[in-house]
This record gives sequence, structure tokens and C-alpha cells, in this order.
Amino acid sequence: MVRDAPRPHGSGALERRTAAPPHDPKSAMFNGRAENERSLTAPLPAPRFLAWWVWSAVGFAVLIAALASAGSGRRAWDGPLGFLGQVFGGLGAVFQPGAGKGASIGARLAFLLGVLLLLYVVWRATRAWLAYKPGAVDVQQLEDATPEGTPKPSDADLTAKLRRRLSDSSMYPPATLPAQAPAESFLELLGDIEVDPDKLGTALPKLLGRLRPKLAYRVGGLLQFRDTGPDRYGMTVTVTAFLFGGSRAATVWGSDWDDVIRQAGNWIISTLLPVTRAGRLPPWRQWWGREIKPELYEAYQEANELSRAGRHHEALEQYFTAIRLDPTNSYLRAELAETQEKMGLHIDALDTCQRALTLDGQDARAYRERLWLKELRRSEFRYFRHPRLYRDLLGLRYRNSIILGTSETTARQWCRRKGTTGASTHEQLIPLLVDRYWPTAVALDAPGAPKTRKSGKNWAGNR
Repeated sequence: MVRDAPRPHGSGALERRTAAPPHDPKSAMFNGRAENERSLTAPLPAPRFLAWWVWSAVGFAVLIAALASAGSGRRAWDGPLGFLGQVFGGLGAVFQPGAGKGASIGARLAFLLGVLLLLYVVWRATRAWLAYKPGAVDVQQLEDATPEGTPKPSDADLTAKLRRRLSDSSMYPPATLPAQAPAESFLELLGDIEVDPDKLGTALPKLLGRLRPKLAYRVGGLLQFRDTGPDRYGMTVTVTAFLFGGSRAATVWGSDWDDVIRQAGNWIISTLLPVTRAGRLPPWRQWWGREIKPELYEAYQEANELSRAGRHHEALEQYFTAIRLDPTNSYLRAELAETQEKMGLHIDALDTCQRALTLDGQDARAYRERLWLKELRRSEFRYFRHPRLYRDLLGLRYRNSIILGTSETTARQWCRRKGTTGASTHEQLIPLLVDRYWPTAVALDAPGAPKTRKSGKNWAGNR
């Protein structure tokens, strides 16, 4: 992977980007197709832990019912908790050794088979949950495949830098100690456990202790060097998903070893995001089960870091880069608008929100009809019925309300043609605002203002 050319920062680059005519990059950001299409399946399998936990609950209920049936005539105690006494009576019949004293050998074998099936389902559920969670990631010592005499830090230093890169992401902390790879099959999990119907009391606890795996993903790297090209330093990175047998590898190249570590870390995180719990949170929720380009993750992370550091002009540049890679991401639009507000660009922030408000699948006309709805419909409450599903859009609407709420600042910048770095932002916003909010302008004007849609829009557009 060849490293991208350095991007210009500062207000000059921003003005060149935003002051262009309708075909400038900003317009392409809002109207063009994504460079990173959501059409590729994830290289690593997405864990489906919920279905396995449901099957575990069903299996446990069936096992309890079978024990209650076996203990119908052997209750351990009576009273309010008599059902539990009946279940423990069935357990006593299964574990009581000796012929004729407890359950038959056939019943014990059937119980053992049922327990093994339940343990298998629970084992799959715990594996899927750990892959989704996913906990610490085991980063192995990097291997050196560079020619002798290649200038580079020690393998241990580069490994430590890669682990620090993952740790700084706060999503996938590296494991502190080397972890053993989990069992790949249920039969391997059984190992040397002696399965004897007369010794179930000692076999089951040992088996239960092996159910929960301790490692879901492992990262390995092979350092490389080539004599030609501007980016001569490289690393072949491999991410292995032990719990489902999937793996993915890629080679990244950079101008120095720090650049290689940065690209490798971004690639690892963008590989794990679509299949882990962090991918269910904004702004990555729509990428679940899909492939994310490392450039998108890197642009978003850099934008966040620059914004927190108060370097808003540079953060704005990175937000534009991220949105060009993912133009339908409403969460990125909301954060872009927030950064524009911090810079005092309220008109630009208003333009960002207004153009992104139709990302819920409704055009300007449908949005206006919902905004000025005279009677409530069931579909209008979807944000309240499914707040987690529309969390990104709710955040965008909240940001738009904040901008409109600071009406004095927004109106002052509008009248003075300020608050924007674009030369035609006001002219492009006028038809959009008129189409959506003309009833408000008509209602606030003197009596006798036009009330029909066509005349009202013409009147509001000429004010």
C-alpha cells in the first residue's frame, strides 16, 4: 500500500476547497458516490452470539424439564420450592452410583449426551460473545524478514509501538501476557477428560472450566524492506480469528518505520471494527458486517484528535476527507457541523445539517410535509419507538436545532454574508430553506401575506 501524498492544512487549503463553484470537492462530498462502497462482505466472519445464547437457553430449559421428570418420585424436599427439590432429585438419581440405586445406565448415557450437547451450544455462545466483545488482542512479537544491515529499531521496540498504537485507540487493548490459542473444536476441548457415567461429578466441573475461551484475535507481523520506490519499509500484517477460523492479511508500505506502524495499526482496527462491538456504535454502525477502508478510520480519528486539540481548521480538512469516503454517514455530518460552529461558521454548519437532513430516506418535499404535519401519523414516532436505530439521525437533528436556536448569531452572519468560506453558500441555501420553512416566514409576516404553497414560496424567496 503506497502512502497517500501529504494533505495541505490550514485556512488557505480550506478556502480553496470550499470556495469553488458547485463542482468543488465539497459539493462532491454531499452529492457524489462513496469511494468506500458498503458492498463488500467483511473479511472476518461476524459473530452471531445472540442466536447461540437463545439455543443455550432452550437447551437448558429442556434439560431442567428432563431432570424434573426423572425426579418425580425422588423429591429432595417438599414445600414452596418443591419443583427445585424434584429437579435435584433427578440429579441425585443420575449421579447415584450402583445398579438399581439410581437411574439406569441408559438414562445416564442419555443425560450425558444431553449435557454434552448443551455444553457444545454454550461453548459456541461464549466463543461468539468473546469474538464480539472482543477483549484483549494478542499482538505477537514481530518477525524480521528484512535484508541484513537494514536500518531499523529492534523488533521488540517496533512490537511495543504497534501495541501502543492499538492501546491508544481505546477499543482493542493488547494482551499484557502471552495467551494460549483456544481449542478449535469441541472434541479438542474435551481433551483428556474421562467421560464416565459413574464419575460425572468430577468430569463436568473440569469441562465447565474449559468452556470460556480467553483469546479471540491474534495479530502477527513480518517486517520487510525493498530497494525501489518511495516507500521502502513495509510489514505484512495478519489478523487471525481463532473462534471462527478466519484470517486476513495485507502488506502496508511507508516512508519510515513509524509510518508503517501507523498504517498497520489503522488496518488492524479497520479489520476488527465491522465484526466487534465497537462497530455497533457511531459512526461505524452502518458498517457492521462490511469492509472499512483504513483511510476512513484514520481520517475520522485524526479529525477527532485535532478537534480536541483546538486545531479546528485541520480537523475540518479531515472531516471532509472522511465524509468523501462515507458521504451518507449522518454522524460524521453532525460532527462536521459542530466543528464548523466552533470556528464561528454558523452558515456553513447550517448548510451541512440542512443537506444531511434527508439521509433518513426522505426528500425535501417529504421532510417539509412531516415538519408541518397537521395530524400525527404512526410513522412519525419511529424516532421515539426505535431511538437506538436512529441515534445518528437524532444527533444530526439535535445539531440542526442548536444552530437554529442561536438565531441571533445565525441571522447576523446571514445578513452580513459571513459565517461561511464558500462564495455561493447563501444562494444555494435559499431555495432549500424556502422549500422547507416558508410557512414560518409567512406566519411571522404582516397580515395579508400569501398562504398558498406556490405563492408563499415565491414570496419567501424574494424577502
